[in-house]
Amino acid sequence: VLRNGTTHLEKYGQILDQTASGLGKREFITRELLEKITSVMASATNSTIDQSRSVTAALNDKSAELESVKSKLEEYKRLANTDPLTQLWNRRAFDRELGRIYGSNREILFNALVLIDIDRFKEINDRFGHPVGDRIIQIISDVFRSCVRRDMFVARTGGEEFAMIVEGVGEDVTFEIAERIRQNVE
Repeated sequence: VLRNGTTHLEKYGQILDQTASGLGKREFITRELLEKITSVMASATNSTIDQSRSVTAALNDKSAELESVKSKLEEYKRLANTDPLTQLWNRRAFDRELGRIYGSNREILFNALVLIDIDRFKEINDRFGHPVGDRIIQIISDVFRSCVRRDMFVARTGGEEFAMIVEGVGEDVTFEIAERIRQNVE
């Protein structure tokens, strides 16, 4: 699209150059010659304007298409890192986040890792079935969301196992958050 537009503009420039050099060589210019030059220049100018509009429209279309693709890729990335049952982060996202933290000496000093496991969950699944177990996992996930800030990283790392990364707070605050979750689940 841009190459086509550039080629058209170059041709327009050549027409302008030829016209200017042709007029500069003549001492006497007739009205008929001026009308002919004006007609050619008007046609070339209109064609260049139309071509520019076409290039602009094509670039706008391509830009919108790229934004759509980018949006879809972001959605696919989110889905790939989200647990479908709980809508929390999944194990893949947890591993990536943990790698980010442990990859930096500074980051590791200001973070806490809280591991959470539902007690006797196998008994619940065996006694009431997996649909009930799934619902319990969803309810506990909702408890996490209600007890932590939106910027805290909470993931379902396995069947009934969860992990929470608490950043930038002290040990006392981390304990308070974990205890609040425990009490709400209880």
